[in-house]
Amino acid sequence: MEKDVCWQAFRIFDRNGDGKIDKSEMAKVLSDDGVAATANKDMAELMLQIDKNGDGEIDFEEFMEMMRAT
Repeated sequence: MEKDVCWQAFRIFDRNGDGKIDKSEMAKVLSDDGVAATANKDMAELMLQIDKNGDGEIDFEEFMEMMRAT
């Protein structure tokens, strides 16, 4: 069940459906939800923390790891 809930959340961020979340998709979701947009520096830092393989995108496994850590 935990994985299903996380998969639903992941798909909200994965706007283009490619199975990965990039910085622009994350920023769109955060601004769509009325959350104040994070500065580019903060977004870059967040991506570095979550994007374990350093490809500039967050795949579902990285997303799940982040969710388990919180």
